[in-house]
Amino acid sequence: MMKKYLTWGAFLLSGILFAGTSLYAAYRGFFCGFIYSGFGLIQATLTSFIFILPCAYAYFKISNSKYKAIRLSSCMCLILYLLMLSIVLFGLRYSFEGIQPIGLKTYVQYNSNLQPFYTISQNIASNNEMAIMGNVILFVPLGFLAPLVCRRIDSYPQMAIFLLASITLVEVLQIVTRLGSFDVDDIILNFIGGMAGYFLVRQSGVIRLLNKTEQ
Repeated sequence: MMKKYLTWGAFLLSGILFAGTSLYAAYRGFFCGFIYSGFGLIQATLTSFIFILPCAYAYFKISNSKYKAIRLSSCMCLILYLLMLSIVLFGLRYSFEGIQPIGLKTYVQYNSNLQPFYTISQNIASNNEMAIMGNVILFVPLGFLAPLVCRRIDSYPQMAIFLLASITLVEVLQIVTRLGSFDVDDIILNFIGGMAGYFLVRQSGVIRLLNKTEQ
């Protein structure tokens, strides 16, 4: 009985610490900039990630199911990833520049690109391939983790619809909040990255194993 209580205590404590350090990372990212010194954004993020392991292990002991533990750890990783994504796409710009004090119509006019491959060709012409790769890599974790958390995403068409909806929503939020731009090339590159992540997790067989076990 004591062992059971200790396991539950470890599970709850690691979950609370995960939530606390994640919120602190969000505070650092949105209000203090990309800080390396002291206990800043990077350190808080790494600490949050470390707490996933004891939390998942304690849950494995409680549920006696490694598959449920995988679901839980995937969910925590997805939460942390979405937090970091929001900091990268919104937080850093807000912490350094704030919301642009201009009308939304004017902002949209100067910060939108609806011509496919225009920004990509501009980056290639200026030898800025890192920007292209960054946009692809940025959404690989979403394609990898989302199907591990949500059982309904179990095919390429479903993943494609989920990615297009999610990425388009992000682009719209960036332009509406005036903390970024709406670029159709970002949607293309992010979509490629997300589908690559889904391809990797599907090829690994983890999705098939999880769904088969939980049926």
